[in-house]
This record gives sequence, C-alpha cells and structure tokens, in this order.
Amino acid sequence: MPMLPLASAVSLPGDGRFELRAYEPRDKKAVGILRAVAHHEEPTPEWEKPPSDALPHHTVVVAEVQEGEARGRVVAAARIIVTEPHLAHLQFMCVEEGLRGRGLGSALLRWVDLTSRDACGARHVELEVGPMNPKPYTLNRSILYILKL
Repeated sequence: MPMLPLASAVSLPGDGRFELRAYEPRDKKAVGILRAVAHHEEPTPEWEKPPSDALPHHTVVVAEVQEGEARGRVVAAARIIVTEPHLAHLQFMCVEEGLRGRGLGSALLRWVDLTSRDACGARHVELEVGPMNPKPYTLNRSILYILKL
C-alpha cells in the first residue's frame, strides 16, 4: 500500500468508523462518483481520471473501516497537485452527502494543509469553489481559509 503522507497527524471523527488511506487504483470509480455528485453532474469515466504523472500529486480517501481495516466503502476524498514551486492546488475535496457536517471535510482540509506544506514544500494552497456550492464557503471560512472571489 502506498505511504500516506502525515496520516497519523490527522484524526477523523466517528470512533474508529473511518480511516484515511492513500488512494489506490481500485478507488477510481468511487472517487469519480463522489466528484461528479459534488458538481451536480452525472458520473462519467472523465471524473475517474487521475492527474498526469508529470505533476506531483497526492490523493487521499476516507473509507469505512471493516474488520479492523480501511477496506470498506470510500465516503470522501481529496487531491492536491503541486502546480508550481511553493504552491499546491486542491483539485477536489468531496464528502458523501449523507456524511457531510460530521467533520470529515475538516479532517481532509487538515490533511491538505499538512501534506501540502510538509510533503510538497508548498507555502500556499489554492482552491476553487463554484458559486453553486455554498457548503464549502462555510467550511473554508470556519477553519480560517481566506477566500478570494
């Protein structure tokens, strides 16, 4: 299994029900569905595509724990891409609709911050939030992200 940068530094809510783990190729369909639904679109294979191998990137998923291992259903995910020196881009962060508001998104943002800084050398993280998606505005403001509209 690929090493997950700084996973031990991020705690998840749910009394051990969820666990962060590195993205694996078998997760592409689940992550594609999460991404499409977050954008209010139908899931297609386009949503499943990973970034180019030429770009440094890290992807994490939150999976339900089954039998003591994070091999259950993927319920959330995030990906950062290093786009230029000292700058990481949060390509996506999505949490299954029925599990929103429970701290999974905040935990993913902590992972983004730590991984961007410590594993990628980024001093800044940029992200884009569409005007039709008000929930991320609330989350980002609640953890002191500065929004540039």
